[in-house]
Amino acid sequence: MNRDDIDFDWAASALSVELCDSTDLSKLIDAADLDPFAGDVSDIDFSNMDLRNQNMSGWDLKNASFTNARIANANLKKSKINPEAIIDADDWFQAEMDSDLRTNAIFAAVRRFPLNKLEISISTFNFINDLKLRTIGDLMGLNELEMSKSKVGGKKNILELKEALGPFRVSLMEDKRDDRDSFGQHNPDLWFHIKSSDDVYMAEEILQHMEKLRNLVQKKPLRRRRPIPTSDN
Repeated sequence: MNRDDIDFDWAASALSVELCDSTDLSKLIDAADLDPFAGDVSDIDFSNMDLRNQNMSGWDLKNASFTNARIANANLKKSKINPEAIIDADDWFQAEMDSDLRTNAIFAAVRRFPLNKLEISISTFNFINDLKLRTIGDLMGLNELEMSKSKVGGKKNILELKEALGPFRVSLMEDKRDDRDSFGQHNPDLWFHIKSSDDVYMAEEILQHMEKLRNLVQKKPLRRRRPIPTSDN
């Protein structure tokens, strides 16, 4: 919690919550005499909690943890939330949130996606492994010229990697351009082709593709062009 009042009575606050006969998070926070809009719960730990259908609209949750939380249909509109944290929730995409937060969360999920789960050949896996790349986010800051310095691959592998990144609406850029209007944190080499104004269907398509690749790893391990297992397996 982030309550800064020196004289705040935390014992009384905890007792009030204990005596509050409600599962409504807003009522529990109110009983604790905390102001979620002013940052009193900005670093709250929601890990493993069931927050489905809860109303947290406008709350300051910028340092909150959502690991394995369930937040389907929770109202998070106008809330301050770290997109890197929200994607730790099991069903984060089913929560109600502003389009900017949703876009940032999708981009965070894409950045975190392991390259070894892409449908790529053994040759291209060896290529990215030689460059010590583990996630799509690791590609940030690299351009094709730098990638072509690998001793175990080259242009053909880069082209295959580009193809595999296509369904994520991500592409490597050959030149450094700053005049684009697509989302991507102004990165000159990795371009994320999704805008906050894009419809939900397009965003959901990216998530479905990630889930499809995860399932391929488990169900079809013998395909030549397949998500490659890690070197530890």
